[in-house]
Amino acid sequence: MEKIVPRLYTELAKPSPYNAMAVAKAIFTNNMLREKFRVIQEKYQDKYSIPYTGGGMLAAPFDFVADFIRGFNGISIDIRRRPEQVLAACEAVLPLMIKRGLSGPNGITKTISMPLHMAPYLKPADFEKFYWPTFKKLCEVMTENGYYLYIFFEHDWTRYLDYLQELPKGRIFAKFEYGDPKLIKEKLGKVVCISGLYPVALLKNGTKGECLKKAQELIEILAPGGGYIFGLDKSIMKSSDINPENLKAVTQFIIREGKY
Repeated sequence: MEKIVPRLYTELAKPSPYNAMAVAKAIFTNNMLREKFRVIQEKYQDKYSIPYTGGGMLAAPFDFVADFIRGFNGISIDIRRRPEQVLAACEAVLPLMIKRGLSGPNGITKTISMPLHMAPYLKPADFEKFYWPTFKKLCEVMTENGYYLYIFFEHDWTRYLDYLQELPKGRIFAKFEYGDPKLIKEKLGKVVCISGLYPVALLKNGTKGECLKKAQELIEILAPGGGYIFGLDKSIMKSSDINPENLKAVTQFIIREGKY
């Protein structure tokens, strides 16, 4: 509160009453955005019968330290120069993340989102030492308390698939950005519900036939035995990210062919 927050948000480093005014503005803006989101949420529930299944959002303890406190460069230096402090920081963040997860808002399925960032940039020895222990513990505590986790494994997690086999079974919706779908199915098909891997770039640059062929390929690899929900490798942020006709064609194909 005294060092990190004012360093990240310089308005809070100003003397009173200016720092208090900044907090008031932040609370007002947060409440305004939440109200807008609530209206949109209710619209989709009422008009399209789409329930809101989401809840809070968490970060792996190492990601929290790296993303919000030290930055990419800082944490990369820290794990070499002050490894014990990095471990202590992750252990200190873990109960904060648990408290945040257990006290956050819940959708009908008690689902918590968790995008993961730094792991693919670590070598395996550093992943095992710094990242994995507190991330695994966070997953275990949340699922033991009845939550499901929607985890976005950003970038390529191929090197760590064996570790992921130790995650709580049947409680995790795992969206993968990159990787070999056959290997992911082989390693994790009985552990998590697999999603992702369909390239958004193909929807923009591919032909209709290429798009449908890729969708069929993923279904044939990932659907047998269950535990698969079709999904894109990343979110579509704007209409220019895709060719809408390709998206329509793939959506219709999934509705028709993607049923169990």
